[in-house]
Amino acid sequence: MFINLGKFYIDIDRVLAILSVEQSNMRRFKRAASHDGKVIDLTYGGKTKSMLIMDSGHAILTSYEPEELMKKIWKEKNGF
Repeated sequence: MFINLGKFYIDIDRVLAILSVEQSNMRRFKRAASHDGKVIDLTYGGKTKSMLIMDSGHAILTSYEPEELMKKIWKEKNGF
């Protein structure tokens, strides 16, 4: 199952976590992923509001609120 994040589709079965920008874990994981070249920025120049952590170790930065992403995932999984 996939969700649309602007111009890209993300496989929701591979998402491990959705972090808010207020969490210090996000900054640490972003720094580590950036060092490995595994950060994908989908904010299109906007403010980063959340980050998806994928099972491949990639960090996907989005301008969506974490609650919006959870609603998109819930709708996709439940067919609404």
